[in-house]
Amino acid sequence: MMKRIKRKIKRIIFQTHKNKEKRKDGKIKAIGDIPIFSVGELCSYLGIEIPNQYNGIRNRYVTETALFSRLENKKELISQITIRENFPKDFYNKFQKRSKSFKKIYYQIYDLKHTDQELLEMFVESQYVFWLKGFRGINYFSLELHRKSIAEAEKFINTSYSGHINKTCNRGIQRKYCTNKLLFNKKYTDYVKRDFLYPMESTFEEFKAFCIKHPKLFAKPIEIGQGAGIRIIEVKNNIEEIFNECKDEKLIIEEIVVQHPEMAAFNSSGVNTLRICTLLKADGNPLVTNATIRISRAGSIMSNGGLQAAIDIKTGKVTTNGFNKKREPFEVHPDSGKRFKDFQVPLWDEVIKATTESAKMLPNVRHIGWDIAITADDNVEFIEGNTDPSATFANQTEDQIGKKHIYEKHLPDIERYFQNHAPK
Repeated sequence: MMKRIKRKIKRIIFQTHKNKEKRKDGKIKAIGDIPIFSVGELCSYLGIEIPNQYNGIRNRYVTETALFSRLENKKELISQITIRENFPKDFYNKFQKRSKSFKKIYYQIYDLKHTDQELLEMFVESQYVFWLKGFRGINYFSLELHRKSIAEAEKFINTSYSGHINKTCNRGIQRKYCTNKLLFNKKYTDYVKRDFLYPMESTFEEFKAFCIKHPKLFAKPIEIGQGAGIRIIEVKNNIEEIFNECKDEKLIIEEIVVQHPEMAAFNSSGVNTLRICTLLKADGNPLVTNATIRISRAGSIMSNGGLQAAIDIKTGKVTTNGFNKKREPFEVHPDSGKRFKDFQVPLWDEVIKATTESAKMLPNVRHIGWDIAITADDNVEFIEGNTDPSATFANQTEDQIGKKHIYEKHLPDIERYFQNHAPK
């Protein structure tokens, strides 16, 4: 049965591509950079059967159906319809991948359990309304755009505007201090107290001495981000093997951070961290724009992929429930039972001082997401810095409050600053 459905979908997709070539004069109606598809074509891209409600109009353009009537800005969209000669050859393949990704996020990540009819309606809205405004598929769900008006949505930083922030703020070779973990550790020695070593630049004897001092190591690729390749290595009688492994994979090794007991109370298997975003304004004064706490799950060594909650910048108190990747809320940590809301982050004043002081050290990198641990000996420990900090999304995701206005206020001045101070 499933094989027959898949073959049918492939035939529909093939016919869809042929139809694109057969339309009058080879021209295609479009809104912005998206062709106006028929109902059947969109269903084929999503890989679903045409819902009963729309079965009788499968060959009608979506702009002529109730799928468009439900959109808040239908008249505006209709007025934007233009005729295009063609689209890039790879557009339809990319659109098919985009559709599959949307469906995957819908069912597997957020598990909304809606019908195919609702999936289709939301997909039309995401593509013809929010995609055109710079919101990608993940934004549509994480920012709950299916529950927001356009005016409400436009208060949020989306993928497109996040790119604008980073292009405006982060320039030149100084970015290497955030993309290269060794350079980061060396640059911010005031807040990187743990021992570290890069085997590519050390002798075997230096490596061996480090392993004797720290028989349990935290290892991570020197440049890859988002937690990829991170591991804990236990040193036994395999020092030479570990040395070669670290050199082959370009791993930096570090002393394991022992976290503050109040942070460890959420979960002790991984270091729970803070993500603090700073913006260095044109006048040289730093601004903390948002903050989140990131908590690991039992058995995990990383806070990435665990639970996140928003932090009030002024007080350092957690203001929301914890949320997982599916946007499921948790009043308490599912493993430890520790409550999220109203938790007071230890050493909050020191955290703000550390990040705002450090933000001034790279005048050509003005937007940084600092990953921070609070240690058992009451210190602020920098884990790494990010020049494309996803916390611009994360904090909005947790508290569902748009932060775009913060950046809109300062980005024009930063742009003018760089016009007069060309980054090296």
